[in-house]
Amino acid sequence: IALSCILAFVLTPLVRGLESTGIGRLASVLVVVVSLTMATLLLGIQLFSQLNSLVTELPQHKQEIEAKLASFRLSPDSSIGQMAELSKQLLGDFDETGIRAGSRSGIGG
Repeated sequence: IALSCILAFVLTPLVRGLESTGIGRLASVLVVVVSLTMATLLLGIQLFSQLNSLVTELPQHKQEIEAKLASFRLSPDSSIGQMAELSKQLLGDFDETGIRAGSRSGIGG
């Protein structure tokens, strides 16, 4: 319902503009709806084309992506490296106290 209200609010000025040129109300509504539908379809086709291109090219970039992710993980100065180190320390502390990750006897359980 909200989407239809927004569309009516946005499209009404376009319909009224077409009506002021002498085109009838029904024809104005049809022109606006058909134009909006065509624009949506063209945008969808373009989006599908881009996604298809991404999917076909992704395997070619797999090693590059993995290398970049590994550099984030291995660098102790990076935020991800610091978070990984902190999580290792916390999990080690939990293991020392007998609390295992995923156990129901831990925090909040």
